[in-house]
Amino acid sequence: MKRQALPIVVVILLALILCAGAVLLSQQRAQTAHIGTVPPTEVAVAAATPSALPISLTAAGFHTATQWSVQPSLAYDALNFFNALTGDPFYLAFYQDEYYLFHSQATPEVEAAIATLDAARRQYQFILGAALATIFAPGDPETIDDLLALAEDPQPLYDALLQSGLGSTAEIDAKWPLFESLLPSITTVLEFLQAEGFEAYWRANVLPREEALAEQLRDQLAVYNVVPAVETLTGRPLPSQRVEIFLSYFNSPYGARVPGTRFIMETRVTDPEAFVRATVHELLHQPYDVNNAEFWAAVDTLKHDPFVVQHFETHDMNRGYNDWEGYIGESCTDVAEQFISEQLGLAQPIRERFGRNEDGGMHVLAPALYVLARDEGFPHTGETFEAFVIRMVQEQKLAPGKLEALTQEFHKLQSRGLPGD
Repeated sequence: MKRQALPIVVVILLALILCAGAVLLSQQRAQTAHIGTVPPTEVAVAAATPSALPISLTAAGFHTATQWSVQPSLAYDALNFFNALTGDPFYLAFYQDEYYLFHSQATPEVEAAIATLDAARRQYQFILGAALATIFAPGDPETIDDLLALAEDPQPLYDALLQSGLGSTAEIDAKWPLFESLLPSITTVLEFLQAEGFEAYWRANVLPREEALAEQLRDQLAVYNVVPAVETLTGRPLPSQRVEIFLSYFNSPYGARVPGTRFIMETRVTDPEAFVRATVHELLHQPYDVNNAEFWAAVDTLKHDPFVVQHFETHDMNRGYNDWEGYIGESCTDVAEQFISEQLGLAQPIRERFGRNEDGGMHVLAPALYVLARDEGFPHTGETFEAFVIRMVQEQKLAPGKLEALTQEFHKLQSRGLPGD
């Protein structure tokens, strides 16, 4: 998942979605068991003594190792279940049974709260569960009680989001009042889930499957050292070598970046290489400085490209990326993920990339950048992704009127076969 796709203060889906959708310093979670989670098993990749979980840093602050943590999460499953509770057919395709089980118990007050949240996400075009997960993540919630406590005092969440890298200060300041206005409805729905036994249902029906997948992935992910690869491409050190994956049955069909080197992953996909690609994708959000005015001045020129505008304005809003910043973020992250996946030897075949199977084919900037990267020798040039994009715009190789032709050139590359095919 995707300023992911994740995207995602209530309206921030800056990757993800969320995200998709951060470089907030990840708080270290306790090693003892907690009500809402299963204690993670962790491994450090490329470290001399994995059992000691050393932090491997270069002199410049870049990491040389990856430490994996995989665990179920009651809190994120509760927040992601908000999507289905709205009754949207898009989500009921995944959670019809659970929707009927819980929604049938809703009081008029709860139904009104759900309706308020549904109206807001439709008006402002954000993915409800991913948005809430991003906002609550800095508080490290594990249970519904934790979420309710954070809702009572949201100021620390706001302060953390300002440091998260998910959006500019101005953007977060503009959108935070919406979240505050929705807090009463959020609290009502959380109290409803708590009263109607959501935790007991989760423990009996969801947790066993998530635990089994977590155990499988802990062993399989250990050989992949993704953090240094992401840092090299972006030119920025991540806040931690520790990558935390929270499994969420109710997160389908998304993956979502939350603040820190953490993300939420749906459980339908069990292939370890797919999880590694998803990890790379979420760690990349965003592969540029979201506050860099030079970068935005460059990519904003693409607002004058009819091919780009048509794909942006007509895409399925349920997929997220409904503002320009989120759309650009996901397009850039998609192609940056492909570069790193090729380097790691686990890329999806190019013939399968950036088509209608990925967010309905909306991200036409991604194949254009892929073509330019091959022509320019990127990422082997030593440039950061941000610098590469700016240079392509400055040299008029990425310019209004050229995106459709670049996409057609990408289709020719697909037909010839490339790395990963």
